[in-house]
Amino acid sequence: MEVTRTLFGLFITTTFLSTSYGQEIGKVVIDGFGSSSDILSNSSDYYFSVNDGTSRYLHVSIVIVNAAGDTVALSETVAVTCEQITSGTGFTSVTFSTITFNVGGSTSGQVQISPVTPGRSVNVRCFGQTNSVDPVCPQTPTSTTQFCKTTSFSDIVLLRLQPPPIVSFCELVIQIANTNINNNGEFTVRLSDPVIGAPVAVSCIPATAAGSITMNIPVVVAAVGSTDVQMAYTVTATGSDVSVNCSANSQSGGIQYQTTNSVDPTTSTARFTVGTGTIQLIPVFTQIHTTSLEVFLVLDKAVTGTGDVSGVCQSDMVETLDEARALYENPSCTPPTTTSSTTEPTTEPTTTPLPTTTPLLTSTIFDNSTVDINATTIIPSTTFIPITTTPPDLTSPWTIDEPVFQFERAEYYKTFVLRRQLEVIGDIREYVVITCCVQTPSINEYNGQTVAMIAEADLSVDLCSNCTGGVTTGESASERIITNPAFLEIAPCPCDVTFKACDIQCCCDADCTDEVKNTFSSCLPGLAGGLPAPVPDRSCASTNPFKDDWFPLTCVVFEENGFLGLFHENQPKITSDVEFNGRVASKKNLFTLGKTEERLCFKYYVRFPIC
Repeated sequence: MEVTRTLFGLFITTTFLSTSYGQEIGKVVIDGFGSSSDILSNSSDYYFSVNDGTSRYLHVSIVIVNAAGDTVALSETVAVTCEQITSGTGFTSVTFSTITFNVGGSTSGQVQISPVTPGRSVNVRCFGQTNSVDPVCPQTPTSTTQFCKTTSFSDIVLLRLQPPPIVSFCELVIQIANTNINNNGEFTVRLSDPVIGAPVAVSCIPATAAGSITMNIPVVVAAVGSTDVQMAYTVTATGSDVSVNCSANSQSGGIQYQTTNSVDPTTSTARFTVGTGTIQLIPVFTQIHTTSLEVFLVLDKAVTGTGDVSGVCQSDMVETLDEARALYENPSCTPPTTTSSTTEPTTEPTTTPLPTTTPLLTSTIFDNSTVDINATTIIPSTTFIPITTTPPDLTSPWTIDEPVFQFERAEYYKTFVLRRQLEVIGDIREYVVITCCVQTPSINEYNGQTVAMIAEADLSVDLCSNCTGGVTTGESASERIITNPAFLEIAPCPCDVTFKACDIQCCCDADCTDEVKNTFSSCLPGLAGGLPAPVPDRSCASTNPFKDDWFPLTCVVFEENGFLGLFHENQPKITSDVEFNGRVASKKNLFTLGKTEERLCFKYYVRFPIC
């Protein structure tokens, strides 16, 4: 309907949008949420739980407004229901009942909510539809239909069906102390919703299986407002792992927690296992050039009582690194059947000539006056009879100073010293495996555990004995003469910096075996790794993509340079204090050392200047 009015000579047309439809428009209003008789909430965000003991309803009412904006009475029967707008995986799913409003009857009612699946909040709206045989929808200016779905929608509200509250373990794997029976302990479970209305009894029941851990877990009652519940247990027998399942049930007629649905398949069950401590030998692998080695046996934590962990360590010699690895990967405190320290040398014996004499018949020298020409004499002739000699055995047993160990209270590591029993009489490489075993009586947490480490000893006659007295053998007066480095490379492998040991990533190190090189992730590049110097960018052979723009036109094919570089001259070593002082005196005038100082004082009108 349009109305035209004149205002200050202007024609103004006002349109009443409500009259573009029928004369009377009905709407549904959501008044609140609650039980069939009471409204528990009149906000726009409603929620209820699967465990609610009573049905939940949306309280609705209907309103019909005419073209003038006045409320009018219902003139036809109307069916009112609600619908869920949002849907999908993870969202709440519910259904709604349909209620009927009759002419002359009440204009308010309750739409019952039937839970289907709990989840996140969804948008919900209600609407009404006229129950006439042929309602005119959408409405027209001449229709008498009061309620059509599209024109009667209520405001949208949020509705959430909460899942039942559950009990969850804070840790899904719980280690119990590996001691004798009657061991007490605690663990924590968490309630997904704070306790409301009535206390909640939490019970945890271990599964029963032959040979598994058996334990008693008393029921704990959580007070109103609680979320974390501390549970206690007593181990009556140790064994294999056991699963424990926890549930909760509201007390005193409460309905918040129920035993049947308070268990979650993944979080309400924990695995109880006997705790196992760890031991290790440090270092795991080492290369040494001395006749002694210090190693550490380390526990994962300090022991609580003296004698809780005790055992023995032993040393075994093997001939190859592969054999050492085999012992390391399968440590045992039973000595191997054969080791290089007990194996007889297999070198074939050598022979050394030993002179001896055997008689030979020969003619004698004679003269005419004294010797009978028919006489004969015996003269000695030399032959050789071989004797057997054996080359010296360069190997030697390695032993541990104090192989038996016992950890005292609050200790978590022990130190062992491995020593070679014989002196080094020739260059030799030996492999020693140290194995330590925890033996009874020890706490079960460590009992029966074994651990090993490998030592590779590269020894020579000129070795540092315990690294305290320097070189103990060899010619101390000898002096190395370095050839002129301008003509002879004196350091073909610069990364080889450790005497008789393989330097990691140094592929030119002669001390690195092929099997060790295969473990390198890469080789040191360039001159430091013993490789040729990189090709200069000016060379025609350069493959550097970032060369000067003139490179395609000109480059250096080869070059001859007479300058070989600057090198230090060979200097004789200093063997006495007199030589040292003389060398210092001859060089003193080559250097000057001076010191100048200037202080500026800022004078203020105070008792003394400030510098």
